[in-house]
Amino acid sequence: MKKLFTIVGLSFCVFSCQKSGLDQPAEELTYTGSYNIPAGYAPLECVEPVEKILLSGQTINTGTVTIWNDDNNVYVHYQASGNYRLKKTHLFVGDCAAIPVNNSGNPRIGQYPYQTSHGTTGVAAFTYTIPKSSLPATGCLCVSAHAEVISFNASGQTIFSQTGWAEGEQLNDGGSWAMKFGYCPLYECGDIR
Repeated sequence: MKKLFTIVGLSFCVFSCQKSGLDQPAEELTYTGSYNIPAGYAPLECVEPVEKILLSGQTINTGTVTIWNDDNNVYVHYQASGNYRLKKTHLFVGDCAAIPVNNSGNPRIGQYPYQTSHGTTGVAAFTYTIPKSSLPATGCLCVSAHAEVISFNASGQTIFSQTGWAEGEQLNDGGSWAMKFGYCPLYECGDIR
């Protein structure tokens, strides 16, 4: 009798569970507006933006990095959360083999093609616009998004200053904790890569 109830219970669970949107093929997903995309920017209707946590000091969630594209450009938006600010941002988008690294395989962020200093008090958000014509024409892209993240107390004194990376996989096994992640832009709706 106990086995019968177990079988009936498992069968009910299997047949009543529904698929989430994460189980859908990429071509069926549409932008819902729930990502940290600034006003005035809109991805292609067939593009699902990719949003990653901006991890500072390896474990502290200090914001997000969101990437999406339209017909002409790829956009990478850094968004600090709470009282955190972005002091500097460094960005690589392209072929993984082209990420600037030293002999040990650690990133050379000073050689990343996109970088901005946002002043001593920093900014809450910043967006890079990268023409698709400057990126590899086929396949997926490698993204390595770095930030110097800061925070101040009420007196204006720095109380937090850490390196941050958009969450992904480690660039170099055994090296620094620098990270990268993949993004596959659609150049036209229906163009599945």
